[in-house]
Amino acid sequence: MRNFVFQALILTVAGPSIVSAQSQCDFDKPTGKCVGTVSIQKSYGSKPSFGAELSVRSSAAYCSKVEFYVDSTPYQTVLKNSSHDIESVFGTKPISRKNIAVKGCTSYASVGQGRSNSSEQVQSGSFSGTWSGSIRWTFVSAGTTLSITEHGNSVSGTWTDSKAGGTLPFNGTRNGSTMTFQYVAPGDGSHGTATMVLLDNGRATFTAAAGAIVFSGTLSKH
Repeated sequence: MRNFVFQALILTVAGPSIVSAQSQCDFDKPTGKCVGTVSIQKSYGSKPSFGAELSVRSSAAYCSKVEFYVDSTPYQTVLKNSSHDIESVFGTKPISRKNIAVKGCTSYASVGQGRSNSSEQVQSGSFSGTWSGSIRWTFVSAGTTLSITEHGNSVSGTWTDSKAGGTLPFNGTRNGSTMTFQYVAPGDGSHGTATMVLLDNGRATFTAAAGAIVFSGTLSKH
């Protein structure tokens, strides 16, 4: 393994589950935008029939929908009690990453959660401060910490991997409840994009992506 988990950008903030398996979502009450990603787990088939298993992920910890296209065929994955799921798709030609386009991702309220109050609270929340949680790559996990300072619509801070003891500085932007920054990992120079989306009660989802490799999870503010 490389010295930094984020060097390969393979980062999943994957703390304890924040939602019961019995939680219900109110898909009539959208609460905002999230970040959806789709990657290929495996592809198979031969003429005239091909298929693939896709890993569909949302930056929202639960209650979201990810919409995407495989070629011109639309798909929608509903995520109730998780931030990811596996979707099987089929077509008449081989399915590769270039065939896939994410249309959008929408987060929704839990049953009993008020739309306006929750949305306004999240939109007006602050990224400034220290956020931490557990990061995971396959079966390897480690603590991660983001220390963030806001400057209007700009943000800056540091991203620390406690397992390796390495810290990466970053600069980014805020748009409503979403913060995004680009980075170049030390060592191998790989380029990645990190996205953080405010939830409520001092929580936020965190997604790191480079190419088709995408991992995401949840952080808590101290």
